[in-house]
Amino acid sequence: MKLQFLLFECSGSNKGQFMSQVDPLWPALMIASAAFQSVASILKEFVFIDGAKRLKGKPPDIFVVNSFGSGFQALFVFLLLPFLSNLRGIPFAELPTYLKSGAACFSNFRGDLDCQGAPLLPLLFITTNMAFNISLLNLVKMTSALVASLASTLAVPISIYVPLHLHAALTCTEQSLSSLHHGLQFWS
Repeated sequence: MKLQFLLFECSGSNKGQFMSQVDPLWPALMIASAAFQSVASILKEFVFIDGAKRLKGKPPDIFVVNSFGSGFQALFVFLLLPFLSNLRGIPFAELPTYLKSGAACFSNFRGDLDCQGAPLLPLLFITTNMAFNISLLNLVKMTSALVASLASTLAVPISIYVPLHLHAALTCTEQSLSSLHHGLQFWS
């Protein structure tokens, strides 16, 4: 579906098309960034379908699927750690010191100013991330991988757009209430 959108909007002449001024790199980058999550949703849908067959009609528990997914994600991060650390400019020999420093900052043993918010903010992120993952797994279980992929692709822009406009609406409401309050004080 995303490939069809890219071909539809980026092909042909540039006259009068919706995305005629957009460089094709940006839609391609968005598609590439959503590809891994889409493949993961398809695999999870397969796990739910295959699990229901093997468990005689009863779908596997969401938390079991989430635990296995998290376990495999941790395994691949551990296996790719030497490569990923070099991408970040951390030599492999310094990786244990870097991890030890990160663990100390996470637990906030040193009380450094660089670690403000630890461990509350990292734990809040972990909790929110788990809730989001479980919600997406439930969506895959109830609908399909396509719906879950679309929902996860739209989640980031919506999570930025809604709070900004909600804040603007609340600020406008606060200003209106303040004006009303001052007007009532003036007339009383």
